[in-house]
Amino acid sequence: MLRAIFLISVAVWLNSCVPIESHRDKAMKWLGHHVDNLVLNWGPPHSTFTLSDGSRVIQYKKEWTENEYHYRDYRQEPYIIPVPKKCYINFFVDTRGFVKDFANEGDCW
Repeated sequence: MLRAIFLISVAVWLNSCVPIESHRDKAMKWLGHHVDNLVLNWGPPHSTFTLSDGSRVIQYKKEWTENEYHYRDYRQEPYIIPVPKKCYINFFVDTRGFVKDFANEGDCW
């Protein structure tokens, strides 16, 4: 029984060490890839803008709500405040259709 508890504890501890992939990490993987593959994978962008030199900026927007837990007193149940979050990722696409750079703003951690 103790061995099972120990093994479960070790598994939980090891699982907590796995890094979480951020929106920035996901965007960085698309550098050098063709924009068609990005759109096929991420879906249609929120907006697209063509610059005067023929290159494009495509923007993806993600919105979600996270709950923040607050306590009036440590002995009481928490009250929850929903907090809206937004992440904007702009991909800069050259005239040949390849992603050359990106920028992000908001809650993209």
